[in-house]
Amino acid sequence: MAQRAATTLTLNHPVTRTDDTVLRELEFRRPTGRDLRQMGKLKGSQIDQSLWLIAKLTGIGPDETDLLDGEDINRASEIVDGFLSH
Repeated sequence: MAQRAATTLTLNHPVTRTDDTVLRELEFRRPTGRDLRQMGKLKGSQIDQSLWLIAKLTGIGPDETDLLDGEDINRASEIVDGFLSH
């Protein structure tokens, strides 16, 4: 089985975490069927689902996705969309 490539996004607006470390980039793994099934079961808006999937694929916590700048969320969403459209 081929290994799934990861994609790294350098944040335009780094985030300071609660432990005072700075989150400067997100490393995305490719989504699995399980990820997509779990996302489909979530209640909430489309942005809630998108933020959940970003957190799931990068390993950051939901509280950290709340700190991301809108521009970086948009760029992260484009990466996720790219995984799903190929």
